Amino acid sequence: KGKDKGAAETLGEVLEWLCSLAAAADAQTSMLELELVGAAVEAMGSSLGQSPPVARVLEGRLGSLLVSKARKALDCEEGAAGPGASMAVLARCLTIYGRVHRFKRGSLRLVAEAVLAGLHVHVLEDKTRSEAAKELVVESVLDLAQEPGFFPEIYVNLDCNLESVNVFERLVNAMCKNTFPVTGVLCGLHVRCFDGLAALLRHMAA
Repeated sequence: KGKDKGAAETLGEVLEWLCSLAAAADAQTSMLELELVGAAVEAMGSSLGQSPPVARVLEGRLGSLLVSKARKALDCEEGAAGPGASMAVLARCLTIYGRVHRFKRGSLRLVAEAVLAGLHVHVLEDKTRSEAAKELVVESVLDLAQEPGFFPEIYVNLDCNLESVNVFERLVNAMCKNTFPVTGVLCGLHVRCFDGLAALLRHMAA
């Protein structure tokens, strides 16, 4: 038991260190540092749900890191790095959260609230965000929705919690608004948002 506890503490320290590196990275090295964080999360696998030290890092550091990195990249979309680089950072942040959700779903309320509200909902609600960014976010929602109970879990763990924001309500409203083409021209974003709402109905009917 002592060895297991020591190993868990070490995993937590390694993940904390990698998050610190990623937080301090500039635009040139952000992708590399995020790749390291993602690789660590993938390597830890099911131990994410069995290690309190790792869970503390996930709840206290990882969510804010993913949101800040993705939003900063999107804010610099027209900068020297170009839109391709910003989309790559956003995609990597969404992928890392998807891995965390897969390995420790339903038990990490704070990181779920941070990423779903601060990234998914924020991008869909913000009219200044590009269609490409919104489509990436919706694709992430569809990936998360492949897990049975994803939408009900959001509602129960976040919207029904007095200490959390209404992520489910805002996410559904945002997808509804992005389903209908304002200009009359149907695009991939509208179709994917419709797919997301259809997935929601399937979850609710299950």
